[in-house]
Amino acid sequence: MRSWSPLPRVLFLLLLPFSLSQTYTSRTWSSPTSSSSPLSEADASSPSSSSSSSPSASGFPLLQKILAAASDPYSYPLDPSTLDAILSYNDALETEALSSPPSSSSAPSFPEDSALLRLQSNKTSSAVAFSGGGSRSYVASAGYVQAFRDLGLWSKVKYAAGISGGNWFLNSYSYRSPVYDTTSYLGAILPPEENTMDQLKKMDTICMRGNAGRHFTLDMVEALLEGKDPAEDWIEGVYDTYLKPAGVGSNKPFALDSVEAEAIVANNPDSGLSASSFNLVADPVNDPFPIVGFTLIGPSTLAPLAALQRTYTLIESSPIATGVSHAMPINYQSRNGTKATLNVGGYVDSAFFGSPVTSSSADSSTATVDASLSERGLWSVEQSASASSMAPEAFFSLTTHLLADKLGFKATYGSPDQEAATVLLGDGGSVENVSLIPFLKRGVEKIVLFLNFADPLAGQDDYDPFTSLPRETDIEMLVPDYFGIPSIPASIEDWFDFFGEEFNRNKVFRSYHYPFLVRKLQEAQATGNGAVVTMKLETVDNDWWGVEGGKTVEVTWVYLAKSEMFVEQLPDDVKATLETGDNDPTNLPADGPFAKFPHFGTAGADIDKQQANLLANFCGWVIKQNQELFEAALG
Repeated sequence: MRSWSPLPRVLFLLLLPFSLSQTYTSRTWSSPTSSSSPLSEADASSPSSSSSSSPSASGFPLLQKILAAASDPYSYPLDPSTLDAILSYNDALETEALSSPPSSSSAPSFPEDSALLRLQSNKTSSAVAFSGGGSRSYVASAGYVQAFRDLGLWSKVKYAAGISGGNWFLNSYSYRSPVYDTTSYLGAILPPEENTMDQLKKMDTICMRGNAGRHFTLDMVEALLEGKDPAEDWIEGVYDTYLKPAGVGSNKPFALDSVEAEAIVANNPDSGLSASSFNLVADPVNDPFPIVGFTLIGPSTLAPLAALQRTYTLIESSPIATGVSHAMPINYQSRNGTKATLNVGGYVDSAFFGSPVTSSSADSSTATVDASLSERGLWSVEQSASASSMAPEAFFSLTTHLLADKLGFKATYGSPDQEAATVLLGDGGSVENVSLIPFLKRGVEKIVLFLNFADPLAGQDDYDPFTSLPRETDIEMLVPDYFGIPSIPASIEDWFDFFGEEFNRNKVFRSYHYPFLVRKLQEAQATGNGAVVTMKLETVDNDWWGVEGGKTVEVTWVYLAKSEMFVEQLPDDVKATLETGDNDPTNLPADGPFAKFPHFGTAGADIDKQQANLLANFCGWVIKQNQELFEAALG
């Protein structure tokens, strides 16, 4: 939606292809109830109730304090007998997993199940997820997907998810105009030797890579100074930069296909809605089912929220439904001590997210929603894409009520068990910067995670995961979070995050797998073929997210990383700008046209055509260098 003065907005509504009646009937889906109780003030800053005895780190008092919150009873550094036990268990787990089919899942049903049975019943239980990372992740994801298409693997994938910059890619790709040639839109993957300076300057007019050259992050500040709504300006910037060039219609609700759109229309015969009122997924049969995540930060009336008691949860938005996949009450607290509880859980048709539920049918299969009471009217693709990438929102919510109110991305949240409340939404990365947990809840058996982060993975010479806890300069903190391993903060801001965001809340895998994963990633990175590793991992119970323990899942981790092998194959004019003289993954080009490649900065920075082409071609090259691994991961 755009930023309008009241009169033009009224005129716009009069021109909509449906009546001014704002009451609709939405399909609803219930969520499993979490066994977690509402968090108290003490709970919010203490370890998970699933914690066992705490490990220790002798001779390092600060480390002892951090490790007191860790959940698995093993110590750093590891003594030889402990290391041998871990190695033996890890080998046994992988041997068992490789010789037997994946464990059956008792995952609950989800809103998309019947549609996927209708459209994608021949696909395996697989998913890919694109991390946050602004325009860097947007471009990298385009390269990965085109390479998958070249190898015939993309049509095998059942689910795809995006957070922040990864969501910019996924939303623009999924809802692109069906008349676009897909290869021209994504851009062909050129082998390293064809990446000359002149070639890198060339780009098809419809190629999505060219959209990374416009930054709009400062537009919010300008909007505030001009008395406009910065959140609306953010939505407009996301739409104009990424979605409009893809042919996505503005201010339109969205659905999977005409069948789903017509089901919504049938439930609302007097609304004036028709199938043409919706943005539809371009290829719902061959493309994966898209899910975008954004964060429910808390009630806007409580801002500023207590910095050390953050109880964020993830809202999933798909072309079928939008909502929270686990039902539970969540307690929130303002800095002044005021408290409030939201009963979250359940889904509505995505078009009606943000419209308060006013009544429900006897069987709870439908509900009446009132869009006239919504902060934002009917929910659109650009609103979903913008909420998922609203990175500053978590910060705004901790500052002052005035800033949170003026700069906040506000929406109306309501469920059959919750009276409507105005809430703050923010970047999905405030919860998890790549969507792994939604797929674990769905019982997906094979998951590929694309980690397109700003900082490289430290090499073996600088970080030994078997003897040291990770610093936040060693590895992106979400990776150890999944294993219940705390990262040593590197700055005052990081310490605030450490104490304010319970690292153990995202623990879904056994801790003793963590050092083996990191070591394998480091070894793969050192080969020059890309930091790509597949591991069989065992889940642990996580009541907060509703993840069931004891399941074996195959996860492929793709960590954006420098490759001297790729650089050596480039034409001399490009190679000269990238050579650093060593294989140190953290030693990146300091300046020149490709400074920090492949970890281009995206904080208010542009990625020009040359950079976008080189990054996308590099990411596609990594996929093709590891073809057999990905064929196994998605086959």
